[in-house]
Amino acid sequence: RLEELVRRYPTIPDHPKELGRADANLAVFLQLNDRAADAEKVYRRALHVFEKMARDFPAVPDYRHQAAVNATNLGNLLKALDRPAEAEEAWKKARDRLTKLADDLPAVPVYRQDLARHYNEWGIFLTSTDRPRDAEDAWDKALQLQRGLVAEFPHNPEYRQDLARSYLNFGILLTRRNRFGPAEESYDKAAALLAELATSYPDVMVYCQEAVLPEQNLALLMKVMDRPREAEKHWRRAIDWQKKWVRAKPKLPKERAALAALHGHLATVLLERDKKAEAGAELREALKQQTAAVELSPADAGKLSAIAGILVLAEGLLQLQEHADAAAAIMALGKTAPKEWREQVRAAKLLAGCAALAKDNAATYADEAMALLRQAIENGYKDGAALRAAKELQPLKERDDFKALLGRIEGK
Repeated sequence: RLEELVRRYPTIPDHPKELGRADANLAVFLQLNDRAADAEKVYRRALHVFEKMARDFPAVPDYRHQAAVNATNLGNLLKALDRPAEAEEAWKKARDRLTKLADDLPAVPVYRQDLARHYNEWGIFLTSTDRPRDAEDAWDKALQLQRGLVAEFPHNPEYRQDLARSYLNFGILLTRRNRFGPAEESYDKAAALLAELATSYPDVMVYCQEAVLPEQNLALLMKVMDRPREAEKHWRRAIDWQKKWVRAKPKLPKERAALAALHGHLATVLLERDKKAEAGAELREALKQQTAAVELSPADAGKLSAIAGILVLAEGLLQLQEHADAAAAIMALGKTAPKEWREQVRAAKLLAGCAALAKDNAATYADEAMALLRQAIENGYKDGAALRAAKELQPLKERDDFKALLGRIEGK
């Protein structure tokens, strides 16, 4: 065992070094598997090992580096456990070590890289604790380091990815502070870097995934700035990147749902610009992707979230008086929804709306709406007065089975 080797041969640095690295890896594993208390103990143990080695062997920079990395990881865990003061203490230790390493050994780029990454994470934390000026200072330092690394090593994609992430997060801070012009500039830089990476490395799909975020944030910012034409442009770019990611990972329901959401956002912008036909096409594509997310979701919780998205999109299609696709998606829910689903009344209202618009399939839609209402009652729904008052259910109210359903609820 490594512990025994350390006890028997305390002057041999390889033994404690390997023990510290084993603990560091174990702590990450424990954290990823929701064993936070155990992870904290092991992180602290690894940190203790490397801090001692840094004292005992001050001429070996790797030990100081490993101490900084473990302090950073411990800080991240403490932040996740909502212990911000302890997290700050751990991060300060990491920051002090990384700063000295970067100053002492500027020819070793990994120290500058880790220091810049630290400042990026530090900026996120400061933003979450309502210290925007300190956060801005943290990102200024991160960006200065990362721009230097990119200039020095222009062909290293990792440095460009780090720089893009900092520009993105800095843009979020600037947006929150209503500094829209600088925010747009920061998002633009992130988008350009990630687009370049995704194009240069088409097999590294994470670049496509990350390229979505600055385009999405730019689209939202353009809406706030009343620039709908540019908002449309950025939603389309975000969709293009997300489509590439979905094609690479077609079985991931969350990514399908994310693509559906992007199509939905674009449809909203198109409606505001009175492009109804294009908006309808985007909503139909969104509904297609959201339905796939329902079918692919292995857990009921995931299905419920995806189903809620289907109902939102169906409402959008009904506003455009496009009932066929909306009705087909809703009727499929009766077969695919888990037992925990409790939005049958909302779905029935939408189907009743489809029945009001339809000519050939009105009776089918109405029958399915009634089936959903019966299912709602079987699941414990008892608000007969709300059903009676619901204007959306007007196409059903003259049916004998609807009247019987109300009588059943109201005890008549």
